[in-house]
Amino acid sequence: MACLATRVPYGEELTEERLARIEAAEDFLRAQGFGALRVRDHGEIARIEVPAEDIERLAAEPLRSRVAEELRALGYRWVALDLQGFRSGSMDA
Repeated sequence: MACLATRVPYGEELTEERLARIEAAEDFLRAQGFGALRVRDHGEIARIEVPAEDIERLAAEPLRSRVAEELRALGYRWVALDLQGFRSGSMDA
């Protein structure tokens, strides 16, 4: 698995708290049955990337609401689903 630091935009501060939040968010999503995924941390925004074939499942109720609730409980103010899907290295774009 790629280093959690790759989930944070270049030039932004890496803290143990921030990395732990990313890890907890990804662990929750894996527990929901998602394999390849990333939670990109943009401060108050969690941007979720899953493979294109999993976008519809993640966006459907009741999972959509559960994911939003869980990630907000972790400290994210907004939870976004990246419609481009999972892309390794997307922070390099």
